[in-house]
Amino acid sequence: MKNSAAIRGFQFNMTLPEGVTPATYSNGTIICSLSDARRPEGDQHTISVSQQADGSYLFLCGSLANETFTGTDGEVLTLKLNIADNVAAGDYPITLSSIKLTETNINNYYETSEVVSKLTVSDYELGDISGDGTVDVSDYIGVANHILGNTPAGFNALAADVNGDQVIDISDYIGVANIILTGSIYGNNASSRPFVESEEPTHEPQ
Repeated sequence: MKNSAAIRGFQFNMTLPEGVTPATYSNGTIICSLSDARRPEGDQHTISVSQQADGSYLFLCGSLANETFTGTDGEVLTLKLNIADNVAAGDYPITLSSIKLTETNINNYYETSEVVSKLTVSDYELGDISGDGTVDVSDYIGVANHILGNTPAGFNALAADVNGDQVIDISDYIGVANIILTGSIYGNNASSRPFVESEEPTHEPQ
C-alpha cells in the first residue's frame, strides 16, 4: 500500500486466475496475515477474508483502536496461495477492485476502481534444486555445496534462489531449511517478510 494520508482501514475485492485459490487452515479459514513492518506497536488491526458469490475474495481490515498503519509505502498483508498442478508456467492477471481506504475520520476516505497486478507461475518449486519434486535435506546440502564452490550436477539456480535476489547465499541456505521445517521460506515468521510473495505451492508465484 502506498498512501500519503494516515490509513486506519481498507477493503478490496481480489479476483484470482483459474486454478489459483487461497490456502486455508484445516477449518477452512483462509490463510492471510497482516505484515509486521507497517503495524504500530500494540496494534489491534484485524484482517478478514470471505469468498463472494462471483468467485472473488473480499478483504476487510480495520483497527479496534484509533490506530493507523505506519509509513507511507510497503507491504500490509500476506496471502498464501495454492496453485493447481494443471496451471502452466507463465504470467496471469490478479485484479483488485472496489478498493477503499479510510482515515480515522471516517468522512475522509479514498477509492480506486481497479488495479491489475501480475502473478508469475514458475515450472519449478522453490528449494527443489534437484528437480525431484521434493524439498529435502539433499537440496539443503546442495545449496551449501554450491555456495562453497562445489555445485552439484543438475543444480537449478532459480529454485535455489529462494528469496529472489539473484544471489545464492546464506539467506537461501536458511530459506531451504525453513521450507523443509515449516513449508515456508520464512519459517514461522512469514508475516514479517518485506515483500508480498506467495509461499511454496506446487508452482511458485512471484
